[in-house]
Amino acid sequence: KMLRKLIIHYYKALGILLIFTGILGLLSPLLINYLLSIQKPINYKADEVIISATTYKKTVTKKYPVLPANQENSVIIPRIKVNTKILESKNAKKALYKGVWRVNDFATPENSKKGFPVILAAHKFGYSNWTKAYRNKNSFYNLYKLIPGDTIRIIWNHKEYRYSVYKIERSKEINDYNADLILYTCETLNSSQRLFVYAKQVK
Repeated sequence: KMLRKLIIHYYKALGILLIFTGILGLLSPLLINYLLSIQKPINYKADEVIISATTYKKTVTKKYPVLPANQENSVIIPRIKVNTKILESKNAKKALYKGVWRVNDFATPENSKKGFPVILAAHKFGYSNWTKAYRNKNSFYNLYKLIPGDTIRIIWNHKEYRYSVYKIERSKEINDYNADLILYTCETLNSSQRLFVYAKQVK
């Protein structure tokens, strides 16, 4: 009888453990999404990784496809499903609160040359009021998934410019100003390390 009671208690304990494990497995995706949603905003210090380009001006005469007049300046990255407006502002923090910011000291797609690329920055994790859908579309949360050869499209002043990724690296500063386009975001919440994506314009 004693052995029977021990066996019954053992199976009851095992049953409770299995039920608890199942509930934890069901709740874990919700817990992960919650932790991402409450992460603190990232304070970018873009002036630490860029150089001044305020004196640079150039006119490009090359012709590009003309798009509808209501098309906003935007960046489209098919692999990671980013499709968002490029924000123009002298206040980096204010622009980054909404999404992708063009570093205004540098070039635009229609005024670029070696040493003065187009530079776009965005948060990785963003703010607590960002939904997962908003983060995926308007931030560089998935930038690390890009690989050499990927295409990046920029719509600028109703024209489309295409770029091909040729290098992705992690560093504390930009190391290649010969790129035509540079995208960057933070690596983690508390690190000065940045993730940089370098691309050349497709002729």
